Amino acid sequence: MPYAYQQLTDQQKNRIKDISIVTIEDHIQLTLRLNCLLGHIDHNLIYNKYGNYITTVKFGNEESPSIHRNFVDVFLEDLEMLLKHQKSVLRGFHINCSKGNEQDCEKICEQIENISKSAKLSIKTTEFNSTTVGHAMAIVNNFDRSELLSASLMMAVDPKNIRKHRNRLKNVKISNHGMDIIFKFPNPTYIFRNFFVKLTRGLRREVRANSSLKEIVVRSVLKTPSLMQLILRHLQCFDIEKLRKVNRGIRECVALIKPNPHIEKCSICFDLGFNNGILRTFIELENGEFKDVEYSMFQNKVYLTGRFPLPGTKPIGFPGIDYEAICLDDVERTLNYQSECIKELVICYQCTNLSSGNFESFLDTDGLSRRIGDILRRRKSRLRTKKFSMGSGSEMEMIKILPAIDSNSLKIIEFLFPSTSKYESVIELPFQVDQ
Repeated sequence: MPYAYQQLTDQQKNRIKDISIVTIEDHIQLTLRLNCLLGHIDHNLIYNKYGNYITTVKFGNEESPSIHRNFVDVFLEDLEMLLKHQKSVLRGFHINCSKGNEQDCEKICEQIENISKSAKLSIKTTEFNSTTVGHAMAIVNNFDRSELLSASLMMAVDPKNIRKHRNRLKNVKISNHGMDIIFKFPNPTYIFRNFFVKLTRGLRREVRANSSLKEIVVRSVLKTPSLMQLILRHLQCFDIEKLRKVNRGIRECVALIKPNPHIEKCSICFDLGFNNGILRTFIELENGEFKDVEYSMFQNKVYLTGRFPLPGTKPIGFPGIDYEAICLDDVERTLNYQSECIKELVICYQCTNLSSGNFESFLDTDGLSRRIGDILRRRKSRLRTKKFSMGSGSEMEMIKILPAIDSNSLKIIEFLFPSTSKYESVIELPFQVDQ
């Protein structure tokens, strides 16, 4: 019976974005990184070994009763349930066998290979530490190639065996005296592109003519405001954004109708602890779907991936506009037509790795609070939210935003991460104020 899978709520299962596995001789650590309004939360599960057939599982501060099974088997049963029910694209999947028993690591890799054959996992990046090339390739081969950006083998046990697979890989980079290998797979969408181009050249004109006619009919219908309004009633934020990308006429029609995006929770977080910092937005819809976008600067280019560009990603540059302006522009466009009352709005400035200097020297939090307030004030009506949470360098910054929020809807105001001293280590003292 899987232990960890039962301990997670449905919401937690749906928000897993990274899975990390570390094997050690007497235990296995499984780390699940979950999306949340304030960034992410790590859930650590420890599978402790007591002899060959007794295991306990530690989940947070709780530890399970003794389970009369081998700790590897207990872990693999949990992992199988997690991977088979993983619906969203994972940002990362990591396996570290540097401190584990060789037989245990081999068993774990073989079972992950079997699970991945049926689970059809979609993963952006994956890393294997101290595994064989054969095990890593067997697992990666089962991942969705259209999503996988890169794979890494660090301290590979048998690095020379990568030669057997070189003809199927691209952008192979080898370092650390041949022990570390980074590579990509060709996107299967384009492998036989030239073949199909030649095969269908004779039929292309006829197909294109029929497709063009159908496309004209569909697009003309979608540009009709009355019909578009009926369609948009059944769509929420992310589907509306996809529809807007079809063409300019549909974008103008959507702008005329101003459909409600059905947002339930929204957060804007500024993490200042790394280089120029990172900005992150998190949107959760009424139907449970969510999306987080991270904005950062790297070598004078804007990336929409994280603190640094992931291997294989291309920079998205906006000449003359910095990543703060891009983030705030996206926030304004997302919230502009929200008509229903949302559950929570969160604005948070935080430093996770600030060793010297003060908070304001890294970011103009006062200016950002003012700009967010201006965004909300440009709406035709005040934003309605039941709860407003904010963490910043000064409580006065909240005053720049509060007037733009509908006071009749607001029930709770929450100060995030209040501390006894402005620049000392943060002591979390959460409290709520009922209006």
